[in-house]
Amino acid sequence: MRIAVADLGGHTFHMLCARVGPDGTLVPELTRRHPLRLAASVVDGRIPRDAWTQALAAIDDLATTAEIYGFQLFAIGTSVLRDTEDGRALARAAGDILGVPVQLLSGREEAELVFIGARSALPPTTGPVAVIDLGGGSLEVALGDGRAIAATFSLPLGALRLRSLGADAIAERVRTDGADAWRAIRAYEPETIVLTGGSARLVARLLGTPNIDSARLGSLARQLAVLDDEGRLALGVPAARLDTIGAATSILAAILAACGGGRGEVSPRGLREGFVVRASRR
Repeated sequence: MRIAVADLGGHTFHMLCARVGPDGTLVPELTRRHPLRLAASVVDGRIPRDAWTQALAAIDDLATTAEIYGFQLFAIGTSVLRDTEDGRALARAAGDILGVPVQLLSGREEAELVFIGARSALPPTTGPVAVIDLGGGSLEVALGDGRAIAATFSLPLGALRLRSLGADAIAERVRTDGADAWRAIRAYEPETIVLTGGSARLVARLLGTPNIDSARLGSLARQLAVLDDEGRLALGVPAARLDTIGAATSILAAILAACGGGRGEVSPRGLREGFVVRASRR
């Protein structure tokens, strides 16, 4: 089975094309990205017309790519489309171009798919885990094991949302807005805290390891705070994430500190892989 899923997110419109074997093995074959930063363009709860134009051009490219390579196409929308006044209208326009409806995911559905995707990269014997996905507009949390998902949370703590705040203000927002989630994680006592999303994977590359902790994240956040754009580019930060990488690093540091353990493992898989795994089972 060859499946393409177009993930219309607040930071990036990102399509994963993958093959799923008879045994459920997922093999990525192609990815296509458009870092539109749609959540950053929102004004008074609406997506401006120029952002619409850019979004629809990106969607046309994704549709063309899926058709050329012969993948069965699906499309999903996350917080920027479900939370804005005209997000549903943009989703309908996107569906007309793609030839398939855009499934607007609730926060719970998004968290569940992130969990499925991240869990698929772990050994089958792994016990209870907490999966945390940092996006541009929101942050999703899911707790569970190999049998079932025990709890989910969707929080307004995306890197684009908080990019204008300093590290101390971000830490306070994370502590207060996510208090119920962090309390649940501490009570659940997961074997592993798994972090996913584009920002988390970038942070892991900057640190040179997928195994990260709040102390190293805090040190990286302080380093990023004193660098200008040229310095961040030299460090390896893509241009599209220059103004969010500092906030993302501070968010992740505050999360790990609030969860009690202070350590996490960054996963190469998440929302898109979770959707492909679930679609292949139907």
